[in-house]
Amino acid sequence: GGNSKNGPEYLFRRHLKTRGIRLRSVVDSVPRIHEFEMGTPVRLIKTVSLTAPSGSANRAVGSIPQYKMRKAKDPDYTVLDFRIEQYQGFF
Repeated sequence: GGNSKNGPEYLFRRHLKTRGIRLRSVVDSVPRIHEFEMGTPVRLIKTVSLTAPSGSANRAVGSIPQYKMRKAKDPDYTVLDFRIEQYQGFF
């Protein structure tokens, strides 16, 4: 998660740094969105870091205010429902 060594942001920063390219943060909340420019002609590349649907990440969903609000309105609302809504705009 975050900027750990096995995360996509770390990977991009590490490889882009060798080429003198900066990874810029566009959205700093989950899902995090970054962008960088490269190539000739220059292209804008956008990256999206989605939260893995792991057990520990799913347990953390319970503390997210948006999830709490939805769960309060609909007791049948699940972590899976929340993850699907998070990912939907990117697939």
